[in-house]
Amino acid sequence: MPRKQSTSASAAALAAADVEILHQALRDAERRGALLNELVEALNQSRDAVSLLQRSVEAVVRAIDASGAFVYLWDNEGGRFVLRSATEGHQKAFVGRIFLRPGEGLAGWSALMRRPVLIGEQLAEDPRVVIFPELQESEFRSCLIVP
Repeated sequence: MPRKQSTSASAAALAAADVEILHQALRDAERRGALLNELVEALNQSRDAVSLLQRSVEAVVRAIDASGAFVYLWDNEGGRFVLRSATEGHQKAFVGRIFLRPGEGLAGWSALMRRPVLIGEQLAEDPRVVIFPELQESEFRSCLIVP
């Protein structure tokens, strides 16, 4: 009979693990739904593209629990990327004042190559990194950049 109890205990443990997996999947789906609702609300309420961008970036950062985000947009007249959105407190003051040429820094490289960049550790050691001290980028340990 001990073998049957062992089998029952194993089945119960597996069932509990399955329930936890389902709970996590439900939490993830709720988080994605909340993000989608927030983005739709931002789209409906925003009067211009810049405010829509800012609200969208802030919503995504909250949804993925990131430390912050920067968004660079292409400026045709200047032939460069311009920082157009930032989520970190004082870093917002530099929106419109930080510029990257194609291929410069990780964001410029990502755009030029049309490839995402994911650096999980040792960000400062990547030769493509260009540090803007005013953005406190030297404190970053990892990043995800998409063109």
